[in-house]
Amino acid sequence: LRIGTGPRAEIFIAPTNSLSSAQPYPGGRLSGLQPTVSPDGRFLAYTSSESTRPEVFLVPLPGPGPRLQVSVEGGSDPVWSKRGSTLFFRSSSHAMAAEVGGTPPRVVKRERLFADIYRRNNALTSNAWDVFASGEEFLMLREFGREARALTMLVNWQQLPAMQKGASESP
Repeated sequence: LRIGTGPRAEIFIAPTNSLSSAQPYPGGRLSGLQPTVSPDGRFLAYTSSESTRPEVFLVPLPGPGPRLQVSVEGGSDPVWSKRGSTLFFRSSSHAMAAEVGGTPPRVVKRERLFADIYRRNNALTSNAWDVFASGEEFLMLREFGREARALTMLVNWQQLPAMQKGASESP
């Protein structure tokens, strides 16, 4: 996927071996942001502000096909469940889940998950959250004031107790 620039970005699709041959979505222009492909590669979810507020939409891949509106009262930052049957997104106040199924696809169930007090990313392509494989846990950023904060990343944290034990035994 490639995103054009400007206030109305256009989503392009390209094979990984030839990014220079990117083409607009077959069957019509997709103006949107935050594109994300379902785990099985059958659908593309994205955020569009073509109406008065941002909403999350779904289209089939490789396309063309009908566009399905997933959010109903505003939505952004779509993230797929690892199984691909649920599309998570953020409304203005809550994290949401939409179960998607059927052919052609339809929203089977929408659910409000929890109050969303977490940081939102203003970037065009990336989300400031993700969902774990279980679909029960989320990774989100929370701001603690306006001052700069450091981010600490622990690599191989499962081995941390063993590493601490070994360090305490050394002279």
